[in-house]
Parts: sequence; structure tokens; C-alpha cells
Amino acid sequence: VPSDLRIMIGDLVIPITPSEEYKEVYVASGKAVKNVTKTSKTDLKNLNGKIFYATSFNSSSLMALSAANGQLYKKIDFSSIPSDFKMVRNGNYMLLTTTNKPKLYVIDANKGEVLKEIEIGKKPSSIAISETDGAAYVANKQDGTISVIDLKDMSVKETIDVLGNPSYLTLSYNEKQLYYLDGTTGTVYALVKTPNYFVPYVSSPLFKSNNIKQIQFLDNKLYTFNRSSNELEVFYTEGQSK
Repeated sequence: VPSDLRIMIGDLVIPITPSEEYKEVYVASGKAVKNVTKTSKTDLKNLNGKIFYATSFNSSSLMALSAANGQLYKKIDFSSIPSDFKMVRNGNYMLLTTTNKPKLYVIDANKGEVLKEIEIGKKPSSIAISETDGAAYVANKQDGTISVIDLKDMSVKETIDVLGNPSYLTLSYNEKQLYYLDGTTGTVYALVKTPNYFVPYVSSPLFKSNNIKQIQFLDNKLYTFNRSSNELEVFYTEGQSK
């Protein structure tokens, strides 16, 4: 539970029902737990040489952990809590934003080192990746803009002015539409693809919902998580509404 919500919702007791369908690796305090009971040695072999990257609302750090045993072997500290990160260029690099810095950090995912800092808008909150176009899109909530990043030279190509305060981004399956949530009003908008990247589609907002936490696109549908009603909402993007 994000730290900014704990004071509002109080203590939660969420029952967990064990399932044989899933296998789990247990990690505690950055150290591997010795008695791993639900993960076989065969499963762990498949994780050898792999890296888990994780962030936490409790620290301003990006943590690199061994996927095989959960051992913390490297940590990158930032001056602000990470808000989003995405892997790019076949997993060799990572793009990361933090809540209070107008920067996009380019990280070598293999070495766990910050290679570059790119100046973007204020309060960056979400990243969407288009491998087809070789571009990353970063929502700058406070500025009301979306930064377009060239993944080849890791530089800002363009800054798009949009309606509202973009909080979350997601691309359609054909990457012809870029959807974003206005975190202030709860309205979801679409930017449609043109030869010059995206232009605002402002004639009619797609839909509006209360207290949306996240949006995702799959099979011509937009999925939203509504924290007020405890519902997963499905919006059809072709021919129908909710």
C-alpha cells in the first residue's frame, strides 16, 4: 500500500490463500531466505544469471536482486522516490522517473549504473514504450505535457502539450493511439498517431471515472482500476462504451 494512502485507509488485514498453481520465492531484508519450501531447485536454475529490479515507496532507491536467491547486490539511490521504470532496447537499458525531479534517468541494466539524466517536465509519473517507433513517452503531470524520447540517442524529440494533468500512459496494440489519464478529473483521453507523432484528440474525451489507479490496453479494450468502487472497469474503444 503506498505510503500516502496508509493514513487514510488505516490497517488492512488481507487473507492470502495458498495455491499450488503458483510457486514463490521468499525474500526478506535484502537477504536470501535459506528455507525455500515452494520453489524447486529446477525452477531456481532457470533464474540463474537473471536480475530482478524493484523500487519501494519506503525508499528513494532502485534495487537490483539476484533472481535465483533474492540476494541484494546493488542499490542505486536517488533524491526522490521512483514513480515508474521501464526496460528498453532488449532489456539492456532502463528508463526511470522519480516523483519530484524533472528528469528521466537512463540506466545500464546489466551494470546497474546511471548513464545519463534527461531533462523533462515536472512531476513525471508514467512511461510508455514504443519499440516499433523507437520512442518512449513520459507523462509530466504538473506541466500537462508528454515528453517524446528517442531511444537511439536517448534525447528529447518533442514535448506534447495535452489537456489536463497526464498521470498514466498506455499504448494501443497497433501503437496508433496513446491513451492517458488526467489525474485531476479522472478523464481518459486519446492521442492519435500522425506523421508528427501524436496530436490531441480533444473533440470528445473517451470516458471519465473516479479515483482511477491505473490504465492498461488489451484487445481493443481499456482496463481501469477504480479505487472508489473496488472495480475493474472495461471500456471498449471500438463501437461501444463501458
